[in-house]
Amino acid sequence: MQRQKSWTKYVSKKKQLQAQPIQKVTNQLKNNKKLKNILFAIGSSLFIGIIFGLVTLYMLKQEDPDNASILHTTTDEEQNESENEGDVLQIEAIKVYVVQGGVFSSKENIADESKAFSDAGLPVNSWERDGDYYLFTGISSTLENAEKLESNIREEVYVKEWEVPSIEMKMTESEQQWLLAFLDVWKQTLVALETEEQVSVDNWKKITEYSGNISEPFQEFQEHVNKNIKELNKEQQNETKVQSILMDLLYTYEKKFNEN
Repeated sequence: MQRQKSWTKYVSKKKQLQAQPIQKVTNQLKNNKKLKNILFAIGSSLFIGIIFGLVTLYMLKQEDPDNASILHTTTDEEQNESENEGDVLQIEAIKVYVVQGGVFSSKENIADESKAFSDAGLPVNSWERDGDYYLFTGISSTLENAEKLESNIREEVYVKEWEVPSIEMKMTESEQQWLLAFLDVWKQTLVALETEEQVSVDNWKKITEYSGNISEPFQEFQEHVNKNIKELNKEQQNETKVQSILMDLLYTYEKKFNEN
């Protein structure tokens, strides 16, 4: 009888141990179901919130349809303003050789002195810098050519190197390229004059006929260039006049862009 009770307890305990894994699996399934419900609730809330937000934005846009265009216009205006302002760009200094007839403290003094040079058929250009007025009667790209010009002048003159300072100012890339093109054609014309080649105004067309977007200082300078190139076209065979025009263009270039 005792043995049977023990056997009954053993069987009962064994059944309990066998039931424990089943119970764990059942509990896990219950827990997973709760987790799914929680995740589903969170996902549904997010989805509803997004839909509600989109609907609200759409309604606001319908009430004030100009908002989008105003924002777009502002962005375009800011972009155009930035393009118009340009960046601070640089153009290197220009070195030439000039034949100098004197330096004076006033325009009146240089006017009196320049008459002797002009009467001799020489180019005469006044160049004001730092309060002094320089009288130039020749310009060249090389020292050798400048000395040749000097040797043909009876008046007291001398040759010196002359540097137009570098430019560092706000400009667009198109304005910078236009100025570089101007300087390139200017040098070509000077070299053609020195080598006794035919001076042609055809090279100036890309400067005088440039139709790109340039600001007021560049437009004013372009007008001055156009005026001088028309004169150059009439006086292509007149070396004295061509020299004078080239000196005037370089002087105006310095005054226009180095003193802004």
